[in-house]
Amino acid sequence: MRQKKNKKHDKIDKILIGLITFSFILTILTQIYLNFFHNRIVFNNFYKKKNLVFEQLDIMPEYGEIKLKVKNEEKTDKIKILKNGNIQKFINGILKIQVKDGDLIEFENLSKKEKIKIKVIHASLNIENFKSGDIISISNNKIILIKIS
Repeated sequence: MRQKKNKKHDKIDKILIGLITFSFILTILTQIYLNFFHNRIVFNNFYKKKNLVFEQLDIMPEYGEIKLKVKNEEKTDKIKILKNGNIQKFINGILKIQVKDGDLIEFENLSKKEKIKIKVIHASLNIENFKSGDIISISNNKIILIKIS
């Protein structure tokens, strides 16, 4: 009688060991499939909850870039633009700034009489605050602070 119970236990043990082995191998194969063959989707505030496949994330720059132009090029000396407290300089009437998340951009109008308009020529896709074609209008003796996100 004891031998019959032992045989039953041996059968159950073999079935359980086989089931555990099968489950372990299935788990490993599933992980391999998900890591290499499946298009993964990222949901993140940084990418505005757009569906981006990981291959597209490699294209997204680590830093964003903003190109600004003063409407009247003669007024470039009447405006001061700072990135995190460092003065940025216009080259041929265009200011190119590399920014990352959390950078602070300051626009200061040094003119006491005139209102200055700055046009955003280009803004990287990962910058939410600026869009290409936006116009920033700064009144006389005013400072505008914009935090990049």
